[in-house]
Amino acid sequence: MSPVRERATINPYAVGDAEGEVDFGIEPSGRYGGIGLATGRSIVVLCRPINDVLEEVLAREGGVDLLKLDTEGYEERSVRAIASEHLKRIGAIYLEGSPARPLLPAPFVETRYGSVCRYFNTSWRAPGKANEVGA
Repeated sequence: MSPVRERATINPYAVGDAEGEVDFGIEPSGRYGGIGLATGRSIVVLCRPINDVLEEVLAREGGVDLLKLDTEGYEERSVRAIASEHLKRIGAIYLEGSPARPLLPAPFVETRYGSVCRYFNTSWRAPGKANEVGA
């Protein structure tokens, strides 16, 4: 049994910048699909707004140490849509891709490692903890 099984939930929807149905491009390997990706074959998937999902998680957990997005090209739209009140409660955001300009304002600091773009919230303090990201 996985040590995180009790803490994991699989939900049958995508998360993005808006609510509604989206075309999710799929291909034979299952590795390179994504919202709005033209692969020659797609399925319709329900998409929930990232702020609605974050609101639920933040109400339950108080904060998020690390938010990782890998949605084959939809990351930038999703990150740009995150409400400022939610950003204050996220320690770091990692995403696949290389945005042409920084996606997040201070106190987030951007670093890159290969195709991973990392944003660290320099004022982050985990709920109930005195530590700071990067300290």
